[in-house]
Formats: sequence, structure tokens, C-alpha cells
Amino acid sequence: MKRQLRLFFAVAIVAVALFGCKKEDCPEADDITKISGVWVGKYCSSCTDTALTNVDVTFEINSTGEIIVHDGLTTPTAPDANKAKGTWTLDGTTFRATFKFLTLDVNRNIVATMSSDFESFSGTRGQNGATTGSGVIKMVKQ
Repeated sequence: MKRQLRLFFAVAIVAVALFGCKKEDCPEADDITKISGVWVGKYCSSCTDTALTNVDVTFEINSTGEIIVHDGLTTPTAPDANKAKGTWTLDGTTFRATFKFLTLDVNRNIVATMSSDFESFSGTRGQNGATTGSGVIKMVKQ
């Protein structure tokens, strides 16, 4: 029985070493908690800088990896025509999101740099696989 137990622990240690994610590749639970919540901001389809004066947008970033986007409104009461759903990831300070509008056949992609205090991010927006080409975005946590 002791031999089987030792073998089990040896296999478990090897499995964790081989298949566990590296620290820099896995978002810390605390980081996920920091960015979960409602974010508001603006995006601009034709801008190339982050001095945005264009369209309001609200993100609901959930700790499960889901993102809900409310396009054109600063509150999460957007009708389905303005709503998108998708997923997000965080790798260090690089925030990525991919989402699809519920009534349009358009996928959007965002790649942004998170501030060190996890209170804002800014980056680029693309569509249908691209991460650039559809403007810039800047968001602030509420």
C-alpha cells in the first residue's frame, strides 16, 4: 500500500510539473478579481490614438472568462442589436477579448494593455480575426 501511495504522489508531482501552467501564463486569482466587473469607455472606428470622442461602450467582465459588451450605451441595458457576448483572457498586463454581436454576423477582437493598478486599459480593435484595423478603445473600471 505504501508503494502505491508513493507511486501516486510521484505521478502527481510529474503531472503538475509537465502540465501545470507557468506562473507568467496564468492570471492570478487576485488579478481576475481586480478586473471582473463593469467597465465603461469609448471606442473610435476611424481614430488612431486614444483621445476618443466617439461611441460609448460598456463591458461586463465576468470572472468566468465571459464578456458582455453593450455597444453605444454607458449602461448595461442595451437592446440585443447593441449587445455582444464572448470571452476574455489576461496574460500579464495584456487583455484580450473576442465577442460577437447577437444580431450581426460580426466578430470583434480587442488587444489592450492593462494599467498596473488594473483600473483602466487601452488598445486596438479589429474584426473577424484581426486585432487591428477597426480603431482604438479605452476603458475605465467602475
